[in-house]
Amino acid sequence: MAYRRKVVLGAEAMLRAPAVRAFLPFPFDDASVDPDGVTVWGRAGEIAFTLPGEPGATQSMCRSADGERAFVGTWTGVDVVDFGTRRRTKLLVTDRSVARIDERAGVLLTADHRTVHRFQVKSKSELPALVVKEHVRACALAHNARRAIVADGYDVKLHDLGGRRPEVLASIDGYADACGFFRDGRFWAAGREVRTFDPDGAVRWSVAKRAVTAALSDDEALLAIALDGDVEVYAPPDTEPRHRLAGLAARTLAFDGGRLLVGLRAEGLEVYELAHERRIAPRETCHVGAVTALALEPERETMLFSFGDDGRVLLWDLESARLFEQLPRHRTRGVALEVARDGTKLTTLSADGEQRDWTLSTFTWTVVPPTLAAPELEPFNARRGKALATCVLDGARRVVARAERRSPRSMLELLDGDEVIETLPFEGGAPTSIAATRDGRLVCVGTARGDIVVLERST
Repeated sequence: MAYRRKVVLGAEAMLRAPAVRAFLPFPFDDASVDPDGVTVWGRAGEIAFTLPGEPGATQSMCRSADGERAFVGTWTGVDVVDFGTRRRTKLLVTDRSVARIDERAGVLLTADHRTVHRFQVKSKSELPALVVKEHVRACALAHNARRAIVADGYDVKLHDLGGRRPEVLASIDGYADACGFFRDGRFWAAGREVRTFDPDGAVRWSVAKRAVTAALSDDEALLAIALDGDVEVYAPPDTEPRHRLAGLAARTLAFDGGRLLVGLRAEGLEVYELAHERRIAPRETCHVGAVTALALEPERETMLFSFGDDGRVLLWDLESARLFEQLPRHRTRGVALEVARDGTKLTTLSADGEQRDWTLSTFTWTVVPPTLAAPELEPFNARRGKALATCVLDGARRVVARAERRSPRSMLELLDGDEVIETLPFEGGAPTSIAATRDGRLVCVGTARGDIVVLERST
């Protein structure tokens, strides 16, 4: 009796990208910029096309006012990406890195370490610069390009650009890592705390949260902020978040209608539907990190539940080999999960001790005292190697994944009691979790790289 590979769930389906430095919505596609270039994603999460640049040189990106182009800051100047012609051309050549960039009303704002420069896009002529004392953390132009916000390591300054030379109108204590303008002249800044201001610089609304970055919605009604591990969405003047997305280590944020686009600090992009606080793209994806726990729905054994290092719980339909549902993630890595015998309830436990009881008909959950525990692995076997994961079939039979002695390879063992009935070399990556049907017909193996290998017993 032998097993063959039936399918790999989540293989190469994730929106993979290096650490994303900017992420912008466009009328038909979304665009991201990473250190090596610009990637344009389709609505379904597929890559439409890429425009590479000099390796490691891409620094920042902003959308043009007409929405048809993007300006990309690099080590040596500014490039223009035309999404209609799919071309990237050099606009400005400078002797300084463009770490921050913004464009409004035909005026381009660029920032290096201690100077903020302005250019007329059409003529490429330079306007008087704004000099700051410390490293520029964020900058933004008003919609009419007559005002600018510059945030450094100490404060946020509001500049008047209407005269011959830029003039500071207001200086607000507290650094910021993101900022922007409302259409009516108000502005916002997020850093040590998150605040909105009247046009004269008076604080209108604030939340005492340390934000990594932030983004304003298209209708200016919502402000999303990335915290250290969570994303919260506020509707000022409310001081309680309207939406909370747990377990997201975000580097960049952007709104696209009712969607929130999240560029992760590690790698990858995710898209969330705010109305239901659930991820909608990528629809078919692997976990980010290891698959730490697996369980099959007991009755029909056609639905597979996976839990990962990323705190995400995914539901897979084994008959179609497609992702069926994605549940709101835990704040920390997954430890264990268990499905009720009637298939109506799911219990999950994360590393911070939070246990959730899920009602699968509605995908709602409540926090309960922890009763689950991580599966116990067998002691080290000097002859057969180290046990990596295990699961019980029926009776005394079980499947054990082992790391082979003195070898980077892994293997699966089918045991009846302590007797090894069958061994199978496993080449899908280091096993981290296992689930199997009671009769052993299907064996599902979660791996350290985030996908799930489904093996089927041949007859």
